[in-house]
Parts: sequence; C-alpha cells; structure tokens
Amino acid sequence: MKRKFILLLALLLSVVSVSAKTSTTVLWEGTDDGSDIMIPKGSLVAGATITLTFDWLTSDGAQFSCFYWNGSDWSYLYNWKWVNNGEGYSFSLTQGEIDAIPSTLGFKTEALDKMKISKIIITEDILPTSTGDNLLDANWAVVENWESRNFDALAGAKIGDVILIDVTTSDWGYNQVQVRDREGNVLNNESSYLGNFAGVNSDVFEYEIDNLSDLKKIQSTGFRINASQNTTITSIKLLSYADSYGYVTISIGETGYATWSSDKKYDFSSAGLTAYYASAVAEGTVTLTSMDVTWDWQGYIIKGAAGEYDVLQSLTADGSYYPSTNYLKHHVGEGPVAASESGDANFRYILAIKAGDASSMAFYKLTSDHNLAANKAYLETPRDITPTGGARGINLVFEDETTGISSAELVQPRDEAIYTLSGMRVNKPVRGLYIKGGRKVFVK
Repeated sequence: MKRKFILLLALLLSVVSVSAKTSTTVLWEGTDDGSDIMIPKGSLVAGATITLTFDWLTSDGAQFSCFYWNGSDWSYLYNWKWVNNGEGYSFSLTQGEIDAIPSTLGFKTEALDKMKISKIIITEDILPTSTGDNLLDANWAVVENWESRNFDALAGAKIGDVILIDVTTSDWGYNQVQVRDREGNVLNNESSYLGNFAGVNSDVFEYEIDNLSDLKKIQSTGFRINASQNTTITSIKLLSYADSYGYVTISIGETGYATWSSDKKYDFSSAGLTAYYASAVAEGTVTLTSMDVTWDWQGYIIKGAAGEYDVLQSLTADGSYYPSTNYLKHHVGEGPVAASESGDANFRYILAIKAGDASSMAFYKLTSDHNLAANKAYLETPRDITPTGGARGINLVFEDETTGISSAELVQPRDEAIYTLSGMRVNKPVRGLYIKGGRKVFVK
C-alpha cells in the first residue's frame, strides 16, 4: 500500500485535515556507463522529491553533477556535489527552476570506479480531489470484543481511492480496524490497523483500493468494517485522487472484433486485446494500425478472442499513439448515425455481418439512419469506397499481419484485382505483400 500521511491545509480561514498519498515514479534505472543521464522536463514536478540511488564501489565518498543546457552554455544545479559513501541524495525543484530547463535535466557521476548511479526516482505528495460523504450516520463505539458493519456498494469507486477511517481509542489495550469484503473475507490488499494505546489516542486508518478484484467487490456488493474493543470510529469516507482510475468491461463476439470509443483513455494491452485505428482507406479496403492505449474521443476496432474483458483506464497516453489520421469516428453517446446519400461530403459505414455469417464481417455503407449504441464507432470517408457493384463490404486490412488470410474476409463475389496494403490497386505488382481476393498474398 502506498505511504500516506496527514497534512493540515488552510482553506477559507479554516484548518482541516486531509489525507495525502505519495506517488513514486522511476525516472531512470539502468547501468551507468558514464554517459549523461537525461531526464525529460515533462517528468519533473515542482516540490516533488528527486532521489538518486548509487552503487558504491569504494570506501570513501564521491561526487555527481546535475545540469542542463540553457541554449548557449551549461547551467549547473549541482557542480560535483559530494555524497558520503553508502548514502543516496535527495532534492526538490521549484517551479522557477523547472521553467528554466529548456528540455532535459542531466546527471553524471564523477568517477565510475567510485560510484555509479543505479536509479533516479521522483516522489510526489498527492492531495485528494474529493473527500466524499461520511458513510456513518453516527459515531460507532465498540465497548468490548468485536463489532462489524456492512456498507453499501460504492459504484463510483476507482483503483487508487482510499477508504479513510477516523479512529479514537481509549484505555490500554489491543486495538484493530479491518476492511474486508461484505461476506467478511480478506481482500487482496490485506490491511489492518493495529496499536496499543495508553489513554485517549486519535488516529486514522487508510485502506487503499489498489487492485481490480477488490474494486469490483466494493463497487458491486460493498465492504465490511471490523473493529476491536476500546475503539470509536467517528468517520468513514471514500477519498478520490487525480491518479485514481477505473475500468470498463468489453464484450468481443464470435467474429473476434468490436468497435470502441470513449471520453477516456484505456490500456487494452492490460486485457490482452489489441486496438486499431483506421489509418488509410481505398476502394474496398480500410487499413488498420495497432496501438495499446486508446485516446479519448477517437474511434477504434478492438480485436481478440470471444469473451468479456476488463480493460483498465489509462491516465496518460504516449503522444506517438495519437492517430492524426483516423477514419473511425467516435460515438460515445447512444444515438443515430446518418445514412450516406448521393452528394454527401462524407460517407458512413457500420461494422456488421450478413445473415448471421461471422465470416462476412466488414464495413457496410449506411443506406438508412442507424441507431448506434454508446461507446461504439463507425467508419467515415470523404468519398464512397464501396467496391464496384456494391454487393460486398469494406475489407479490413491489419498492418501487423504479415502472413496468412486477412482477419476479415471479403464478402462474395471476390475481387481478384491486386491491391497494396494501403489499398492502392496495382496492375503489375513487384516482389512484396499484397491483397488479392480478400487474402494476403506474397508476390515473389
């Protein structure tokens, strides 16, 4: 469980107690070969603690430097800073110091035969974004022995949220508070508050929801609090943080595909699924490019074996994943998708099968308005890419497939013309991989 502690915060001239937890991120870890170790400016946080860990090779101390290039010369935060043997070093940066760094912050050891940098981490105290309502309608006093209470499901809870319990104990004795599932079973994040106190002592017990299994139980059936003798509980609240995150359950049918969109980012690799966006279109084909983390307000195709999957929300997404060109459009809320009509500036297609035949999975042009469910996606193109004759759908071409049959077959009749993977028709193909009749073929 993440380390947590109590802070006092002045707010509207009142002093209130809020619980902060510490988020730890590894900025660099590896083998120090004497080269400059460069940390991106975007990873730095004002007031956060940066800690250097060293591998020590001699009995005396050694030095390191911390620096950045200011555009014309090197600026040093530490120019050969001395560190005693066996120790690490921690420091923090002000916002002004971070603003002065153009792009990266560098670290370098004085001599590799004395010490080497083994890890650089950053720790940040995160205050809750919401302290929630008190789940107790009155003080809960335990005079002797044990007492347990069940609490209703917290449907809005997320991984990273904290159940905060304010506790007062009296007399010398053994005191304990536990969070369990509603049936009294120990949760995966087993945790309890233990202590022996003389007189009256006020403290807090914090239970962090740090895994999906516990979250699903707390969301669906609630939880139980156990308390030992000489314990008074005055408040139970659910605290949420900026780094708390949820999940969605996605169903993949027998075709092996589903469309997806959301107002949040999700990490499909966490569920063993692959997400694709439509990077190119041509007559009869749509080219799909894979990615792990989906962006918000974008449309995707999700590929995987039939079944239900719990997919974790992602708070960040690598900028390289953003689909600058994506012909799959989001449909976050349930509602109609307009039909494609002659003269339209854009044409719209729905992923579907014909007559219950899973092998006919393809995009088909909408000839009438279609009510599409929430969190789905549809294909939209600036020109009509329906194959000549209009009897079959738009073939799905996956860029990460290099051999074998395309995952979505063309509906009969087959087009025996030859296309590049990007959908361009060719008359005299040279050596390489192409699409012919809905199958990938290699021309020697």
